[in-house]
Amino acid sequence: MHKLIAAEDHVFVELNEGRFLVDTGSPLSFGDVSVATFAGQRHQLPSSLMGIDVASLRKLFQGPCSGLLGLDVLGTTNLLFDLRDGELHTGPNAWDSVPQSDRIACDVRAVAGLPVVRVSICNQPVAAAWDTGAKFGYVADASICEGATSMGEIDDYNPVLGRMHSDSWLVEVDLAKAIIGCSWMPDWYIDLEKNSRCMWIARKR
Repeated sequence: MHKLIAAEDHVFVELNEGRFLVDTGSPLSFGDVSVATFAGQRHQLPSSLMGIDVASLRKLFQGPCSGLLGLDVLGTTNLLFDLRDGELHTGPNAWDSVPQSDRIACDVRAVAGLPVVRVSICNQPVAAAWDTGAKFGYVADASICEGATSMGEIDDYNPVLGRMHSDSWLVEVDLAKAIIGCSWMPDWYIDLEKNSRCMWIARKR
């Protein structure tokens, strides 16, 4: 089990080598340190990914960060996110503490190694990448949000795309018959099986 931290609209995990951004939307990891010990295994890390390094990440947040964990590391084991209690459970028995009867299966498939879930946004079915490294959710087509409440314009930063300016909307997202929003993670257990082969959620009591 690793300590899980919500800070500055992002999710981090504490490892022996420091604090790392948890990014299920990245296929690869990197860091200021050469090794990250996760789920009992030592993983060698490059210093950058496609020109993105820890200095690039620090444009997203101000707190400590030794690197980013992507699916090449996260996907080597089963994961159970418990953000409210600050715990990331790993291993074959990661979710044994959650009763089978409480679990709600999600339609998920691995696309380029990343978890893509089937959701409904404003009653329109779409495939969406589950990206814990993103501050906001994004849609490829603004018409998906037609009729939703406008939240004005937002500014964001993506290490690959740079600064972004966009309209935004408040939408309801229906995932596996559970209504969730942008701040949904603290209210749920979220399980992602090794290599993104299955996903389920369970509401925390």
